[in-house]
Amino acid sequence: MDVGWTRDGAVQDQIANDFPAAMDAYDRALSGMQTNPYLYRLYTNRNPDLILCLIKNQRIPEAEKLIREANGFSQRFRLENPYDVAEIRALEAMVLHAGQKFSAARERFSEAIPDLITIIKAPDSDFQKRRRANTLLHFYIDMLLEIYPQLKEQANGADIVNEIFKLTDAQYNRVNSALGESSARAASLTDPELAKLVREEQNAGKKIRSLEATLYNASAASGVAQNETLQAIKRNIQSLIEARASIILRIEKDFPKYTNYIRPKPPGIAQIQGLLSSEEAFIVIWTLKDKTCVWAIFPEGNPAFAVVDLGKEAVRQKVGLLRRALRPKVRMLSEIPDFDLETAYEIYERLLRPVELGWRTARSLLVVINGPLDQIPLAVLPTKKVKPVSGSAIRFEGYRQVPWLIREASITRLPSTAALLTLRALPAPDPAREPFAGFGDPIFNLTQLRGTPVTQSILSKPGVPPGDFAVRGIRIIDAGEELDNATLSSVCIEQLCRLPETADEIRQIAASLRADPVRDVFLGKAATEAAVKSQDLSRKKILAFATHALLPGDLDGLTQPALAFSAPEVTKLDEDGLLTLGEILTLNLDADLVLLSACDTGAGDGSGTEAVSGLGRAFFYAGARALLVTMWPVETSSARLLTTGLFRYQQENNSFSTASALQKSILKLIAGPGLKDNTTGVIVSSYAHPFFWAPFVIIGEGSYTAH
Repeated sequence: MDVGWTRDGAVQDQIANDFPAAMDAYDRALSGMQTNPYLYRLYTNRNPDLILCLIKNQRIPEAEKLIREANGFSQRFRLENPYDVAEIRALEAMVLHAGQKFSAARERFSEAIPDLITIIKAPDSDFQKRRRANTLLHFYIDMLLEIYPQLKEQANGADIVNEIFKLTDAQYNRVNSALGESSARAASLTDPELAKLVREEQNAGKKIRSLEATLYNASAASGVAQNETLQAIKRNIQSLIEARASIILRIEKDFPKYTNYIRPKPPGIAQIQGLLSSEEAFIVIWTLKDKTCVWAIFPEGNPAFAVVDLGKEAVRQKVGLLRRALRPKVRMLSEIPDFDLETAYEIYERLLRPVELGWRTARSLLVVINGPLDQIPLAVLPTKKVKPVSGSAIRFEGYRQVPWLIREASITRLPSTAALLTLRALPAPDPAREPFAGFGDPIFNLTQLRGTPVTQSILSKPGVPPGDFAVRGIRIIDAGEELDNATLSSVCIEQLCRLPETADEIRQIAASLRADPVRDVFLGKAATEAAVKSQDLSRKKILAFATHALLPGDLDGLTQPALAFSAPEVTKLDEDGLLTLGEILTLNLDADLVLLSACDTGAGDGSGTEAVSGLGRAFFYAGARALLVTMWPVETSSARLLTTGLFRYQQENNSFSTASALQKSILKLIAGPGLKDNTTGVIVSSYAHPFFWAPFVIIGEGSYTAH
């Protein structure tokens, strides 16, 4: 029998959550080892996948036997790897749960969870360990939710709500990691001693992992605890563990801010409450496989908490229905679908209404979303069941009266609950920074340089004057065309058009911020990669990029998200015209806000998972405190009105936060006259459809004012 193949098959079945099939594969493998004790011991010794599979198949006595053997192995060899100990404790907890011993199971899980989370959140951790840790963590969450209904009216019911809340930050989050790393990097660079300690701690960790792998493999094969070679490896591991622990203790003692940035502990509800102003509420929406947990937290009092019977796949389907109208693949304005108000209200009614006592009187909502709901802005959810008024000659005018959530409060997204702690622990930025640097209206080929700027119309049918409707992006008009070159100089003009309105956008923002139009504004041929890279951007409060954004695959050979700048055939510079994610990571920023006024700048790296994980992650890592990003390709006229309105309102009233100024600008756009055909002067569409006003989302610290 090919034991290795059978074992691998069992693991693959477990990855697919098909535990009966995995158990069948394990049984076939074990039956072939009955006459070979050495092979049997090697296969079953400290095999958490096998133990987990036995528990999932209700073969509890067999699982208990292997757990006892694993504990005995650790005691004989005195192995103290915290993750391995935590994993066995969590498996013990599952066995206790199977025996209806909930209190003991919860105690075992509580001991194990911190180390399991460490593995889950480490980007370089072993895949199999991370997978098992996630399985164990979600079993624990399900167990807590199972016992919560019986305890919610008691004092310890609040403890369970708080405990589950802490686990919302258990997943590895690339945006949150980038934010922490940026803050930690800034802290370590200011102190050479800290930088030296960080390097030593990281090197010790690598050596420990390498030696542990050697020890486990050798000791499991021999079964002899006193082998001199093994003892020598053990002594080396123990010395490194002690040395590393000493370094970590020193870092934690002498540089506590660094520790909080790089390894933030999951905050509890009380910690979040201590950071909120009287006008803020904190909302967390966490969608699991078959349910969604929602918290709404005010600065004082108990949080509102609800467990909703709405799982990940159901939410994903509803989000997909909404995105049909928010990110449509159309060529004409008339083809933009009606927004599905019924589905949008259903999401509001099921997820936000049950906890509205915890947020309804707030003027500012800080929102963390884990799951498929992060692919839409909450601003598009109506707070009442309505239908748009029909019959108007102006398209989408009926949406002006919809009671959108954005009418109730400003909305700021955060990548995690811990991000609030990180952002509000940052030192106050330098008030002497210059106000602004902006880049817009790049020129993508010589035809554009010589001629009249061409915009891309989806307003009219062929042969009809195009009107003032251009889209910052190539994906919204996708009808099977593909870009087949990796440099901007050869992209056809119909697919990467010039955006002349972005020049007005950058100029107006610069004027609102009282920036120097010569020193701080880079337009047309001057909007180059070199102009970005050659500046000391750490001296700018606000940065704005108004151009096309590209996802991996938009250009042949493009493997990273990128912003498009003027092409090298136009600038005659030795650059490719693309500011990629990797290049953004090397920038040094100290910006209150980075505006990415392009298409899909709030999207992921191309996979559609974890919103803002592409360009947004890179700008956070570079040193931004907040981003204004887009969740789909934007119509350029409404985008200009929205972004320039934000800065104008903030300058007119310096008590407005970035988030509240964006809210005011959105409401003005909804109520405004709408889109005018430049040829006829006739208003052809209202901007009240959320396709126009909802793509811009603030991520990060949205409370900065214009002071």
